Amino acid sequence: MEALLICSDTSHFVVYKKYIDSPSLLAALKFLLCCTVFLCLFFAAVPGMASQIMLDEIKIRKTDEATIIDVLFGLPLEYLKHFPQKRGEILQIQLKLDSDEKRELHKEVREGGELLTPEGKSSELVYVTYEEGVPGGPYLTLRFSSQVQFEVSQGPDRKSLRVVIKHEQPALPEDTASGKGKGQKGKASSVDLMMAKARQAITFGNNKGAIELLRKILRLPENEHTQQANELLGLALERDKQIPRAKYEYKKYLKRYPEGEAAERVKQRLAALRESRLRAKRKLRRSTATRRKNQLTTFGRFTQAYSEYYLDRELEGDAEAQEQELQQKLLSSFFSIKSRYRGKDRTLQAIFNASHTYDFLAGDPGREDDDKNDTDIRRFYLDVDDRLYGYMGRFGRQTSRNGGVFGTFDGMIAGYRVAPQWVVSAMLGEPIIRTFNDVETSKKFFYGVKADVESKNKKIGSNLFFVQQEVDGILDRQAIGGDIRFARKGLSLFGLLDFDVLYSEMSLFNMRVGWNYTESNKLNFSYNRRNLVMTSQALNGMTGIETIDELLDYLPESEIRRIAKERTQVNQTLTIGNSYQLSKDRQLNADVTLLQTSGMPEGINPLKEQQRQDEIAQTGSSSIDPTVFGAEATGVQYIYSLQWISSNTFVSRDLYVLGLRYSDFDTYSDTSTFINARIPVFKKWRTGLRLNVSKRDSTTFGKRTTISPVVKLNYRLSRAWSFDSDVGMDFVDNVDQPDEQRLRLRLSYAYTF
Repeated sequence: MEALLICSDTSHFVVYKKYIDSPSLLAALKFLLCCTVFLCLFFAAVPGMASQIMLDEIKIRKTDEATIIDVLFGLPLEYLKHFPQKRGEILQIQLKLDSDEKRELHKEVREGGELLTPEGKSSELVYVTYEEGVPGGPYLTLRFSSQVQFEVSQGPDRKSLRVVIKHEQPALPEDTASGKGKGQKGKASSVDLMMAKARQAITFGNNKGAIELLRKILRLPENEHTQQANELLGLALERDKQIPRAKYEYKKYLKRYPEGEAAERVKQRLAALRESRLRAKRKLRRSTATRRKNQLTTFGRFTQAYSEYYLDRELEGDAEAQEQELQQKLLSSFFSIKSRYRGKDRTLQAIFNASHTYDFLAGDPGREDDDKNDTDIRRFYLDVDDRLYGYMGRFGRQTSRNGGVFGTFDGMIAGYRVAPQWVVSAMLGEPIIRTFNDVETSKKFFYGVKADVESKNKKIGSNLFFVQQEVDGILDRQAIGGDIRFARKGLSLFGLLDFDVLYSEMSLFNMRVGWNYTESNKLNFSYNRRNLVMTSQALNGMTGIETIDELLDYLPESEIRRIAKERTQVNQTLTIGNSYQLSKDRQLNADVTLLQTSGMPEGINPLKEQQRQDEIAQTGSSSIDPTVFGAEATGVQYIYSLQWISSNTFVSRDLYVLGLRYSDFDTYSDTSTFINARIPVFKKWRTGLRLNVSKRDSTTFGKRTTISPVVKLNYRLSRAWSFDSDVGMDFVDNVDQPDEQRLRLRLSYAYTF
């Protein structure tokens, strides 16, 4: 084996590459197996479970026309809007979590080897950042090596996002596309007609025909078309891959016409050809090994973050001792590694992602039962794609992007490409049920089939599926459904339907529309209805009963299904918004969101009821309450938001988001104003400032005003090492409760290899 260290000037990464001298697939599999065994042994010593990883994977592939970036998330997320609309060096995408659960400040970064194409080549991406728990967020930010033209859309499921970077072609002189010369007046001459045919030939890719016509024009006495014919001849030769001749024509043009807008255009083309030649020479010098058909690449990332959270309250009497309290002190680690073998006919990938959290306060008074160590093996699978025979598969711990399977599972998805645009797959596995304190859980198992189809131009895609899931030996869920997506210039549509045959209920319905109805305006519409009924939902609120198997000791299966249906709430969300592009660097967004949740009736816990009956039989009375509490339905609740986004305002690549948000819920109303700022100070330093001011009137806690400033700092020591720090404060002025001051501190580093 031969080891090479490769550094990229544009994508800022250091990646360790290994190449296999032998074309043997067995050698690659042996290496992947060794890596897998090593990782198992390494992480076997670390118990527990850690926080959810959001940036599950970033897939990048290049075509002649575009670079396609698929961002895969760990949780369902909805794409709302992005800035700027069409072109820029920094792309900021606003998202919405599928869950309304409040989450703490969370940040993830992907860069270096994690942003390579399957062939091991660099892309236009420098880094990808995900930030959650910030006003207006969560946000996904993509930094490119230069200004690019892009399109953003929701991916083929609720856990992905697609960014398409269009490769820009050299522009023709301004009158080329129209087929009319500047000097055309009245009836067209034979030279005019030849020039028009040459322009048309270039437009439709007939470069050889254009070269022949342009040479005829240049052999004639000098006329009104001579200058432009000289420029177009160089362009036609360049597009026909006759680079030395194209450079000769460009130089001849600049010698004859050294001034003007066209001269600047020719200079840029000539410089681009020279730079392309230098890049080709550098690539050739690196190693002839890059041309080998069989290649194994290994890269990864390790990050650690230390965080603290202090709470300072104005208390009186015996509670004064608790005025200042350290509520959180964590050390969080994340490790990911990917080994990719790419041969002539097949590609294999071994992927391992794990996170670990050490809680310094676990075991302290009041938290005696908490574990100090929590580890989560998020992904651990082998991915196979055989291009020769058309089969593919993923085996191990993974998440499904579609097919009616939710969350992480241990299992397999095996498929076969029955036609160029058709893939049929079979699925089976055991869902991972994450719990705390090693509580016993129900055992689930699923199996199903799905079919994915996509049109040749990639503008229309669809998925159909059937899935059946069991819990402790009885049916948990049985569903059919699918999705459809359509995208063309200025319009994107996505629809998802999941129908549960077992419960005769529509489990999921989602519809999203993005429409650029003018050059500067984009309408965003989204409707989501969630009623995910599963038999295991009957355990909600059943204190003391941990599994469906235990519940079957008290209730028949039919009664459990009735309870499961009652204990599942229906959540509906409707969002309508508009993005108005004021200029290339300015955007105004306005949104209205409506939310509604159905109620849930009270029930009886059979274990508690039996205990109550036993106590009554022994003592004549009982204090045990067997009631399983329900929930009231909400009315229609509203969220109104307004955002102004500006970039390149004071310095290049700075970004500012100013927002106003009003929430009108059943139990509280909230008005908040925020500003987020990202300012590049020096080449290796980036700063971020954030300020949020919120006024809340709650029926439970009364009125309060919160002012929250945050300062962020990022330093890149080298292409492999980067460091981050976040310091935030909350100043809370409560009318009916003691005032509070909160301090949040986070220090982190990342190493990419």
